[in-house]
Amino acid sequence: MTADILVKNGMVMDGTGRPSFRADVIIEGDRIKDVGLFPDAEAAHEIDAQGLVVAPGLIDVHTHLGFFLPSKRHPEVLKSWIYQGVTTVVAGNCGYSSAPINHDCEDIINKYWSFALPRDGLKYEWTTMGNYFDYL
Repeated sequence: MTADILVKNGMVMDGTGRPSFRADVIIEGDRIKDVGLFPDAEAAHEIDAQGLVVAPGLIDVHTHLGFFLPSKRHPEVLKSWIYQGVTTVVAGNCGYSSAPINHDCEDIINKYWSFALPRDGLKYEWTTMGNYFDYL
């Protein structure tokens, strides 16, 4: 069996609630193709997960990370989420977010932004969600 990526020798925690188990994970393209023991499997890229846990990415359901994305320092700031296993974030769910921007409310947004990333400064070069995504 050949694959794009083979994650081997890991302890898989699949999110179903059952106990973890030792397994290999075969990935083709952007999909998990199979999970099991594949001693003869080959892949273009192999990851030895011996002593590590292989698990689905976590979802952080309440963040304000949309404010960090326009910053040139966002890779530095967001690194801690990746290290914790977060692969998906939900932003803007508490009433205000980085887009769309109502320019009449910039003072309140600037206060939050200055607290979060005081060295960066933020120029709101967008108004709509589409403008924001184009900016990013």
